Amino acid sequence: MNLITQKQITAIKNMLNGFNKTELPSYLYKAILNNDPIINSLTSLDGIILIDWLKKRN
Repeated sequence: MNLITQKQITAIKNMLNGFNKTELPSYLYKAILNNDPIINSLTSLDGIILIDWLKKRN
């Protein structure tokens, strides 16, 4: 199991700019934007899924 990469985290943060935050759980939104260490426990696959989901909504 590979953990989420810093590149994925950066891409997700960039995609969240101007995003309607009510579509994401508030704890996840805040954790990503505030560099909460819990984000580092996500898997690389979680990152891919989240990026894909954000692309479809933007």
